[in-house]
Amino acid sequence: MEEQAGFILALRRHLVDNWAAYCLPGESTNIAYRIRQAPKGRSAEKMRFVSLWFQDNPEEPFAAAKWTLNQGMFDKIRQEYRFMLWLREVKNVQFVPKPLGCPEISGVPVLIERAVQGRSFAHSLIALEAAQDSKKFSQYFEEILLKAEEILKQIQDPLEPVSKQEVLEEVDSFFFRAEKILEWSEEKSREIKRVLNSFPFGTIPGSGDALLIGAFAPRNILTGSSGTFLIDLEFSRRSKLAFLDSLFFTFSLFKFLHKSFEENSEETVSFFQEKILKGENEFGKRFELFLRSRSILKENFEWYWLIFLLYEVVYLDSISDLFLPSYRFLFNCLIDLLIG
Repeated sequence: MEEQAGFILALRRHLVDNWAAYCLPGESTNIAYRIRQAPKGRSAEKMRFVSLWFQDNPEEPFAAAKWTLNQGMFDKIRQEYRFMLWLREVKNVQFVPKPLGCPEISGVPVLIERAVQGRSFAHSLIALEAAQDSKKFSQYFEEILLKAEEILKQIQDPLEPVSKQEVLEEVDSFFFRAEKILEWSEEKSREIKRVLNSFPFGTIPGSGDALLIGAFAPRNILTGSSGTFLIDLEFSRRSKLAFLDSLFFTFSLFKFLHKSFEENSEETVSFFQEKILKGENEFGKRFELFLRSRSILKENFEWYWLIFLLYEVVYLDSISDLFLPSYRFLFNCLIDLLIG
């Protein structure tokens, strides 16, 4: 705790010393901070800290600072800073927070950005659900998917689809990790590879060399009086698998709709088949329209979702202390559905 307190003091001193350079508002006096709560499931060792800095009103921070004490994750902080700069200066995207700098403080790289005000799409959905207003919930659900579509278009398009071979070469980079985490037999690994190789076309719709947001979810999109903002580009990277972002967003909403996602594997698989693969009910149909807007067609859903689940397994393992046996069972059941 003393080490963290000393780090925060050095960070505060850096903000004060660079107040004018960062074009921060008002005077550099009476500034305080609060630490934002870490996302559920994040291991302490792999934690990324986020401090929000404010003056009089803790609900109106002027800056956010992000860092990790895990040296193996220092490059992610620097990478997020580079991609934020690229999005604003090259792609002219104004819906990501303005990056102010990425100094090294006490030997730790720190991403400093202008704070943005707003409520996440996820929290707004929770509030509408609690209010039991099904009509407004349904309308807002549709608005969220439309906004996600708009964000992806501005960040990734125009996409130039790449070959199946190029896609599968990148999939190989996480296939072997997923294979180990899910403890497949050689026979199951061969069957999954056979299905991956079965895509009927030489090029892959929805693919293309693009910036992959990596954790594109309703919790990372804020909306407020100053507009809508995409935050936390921690997992962003260049990738040919552009379609993963739209699948990640859909899967996040799927888990929100299915409250027993982690508790009942049989029910989860049935729900996934009905609402995702078959597109039943209004939410399933909206998922289908959203994915179609990103060139992912229903007749090829199993193939795309198989790749996504492999990616999701590796992503969850990368941020957790332990990949739980219940999760291993659930993801194997979902994959069995897709290759069956």
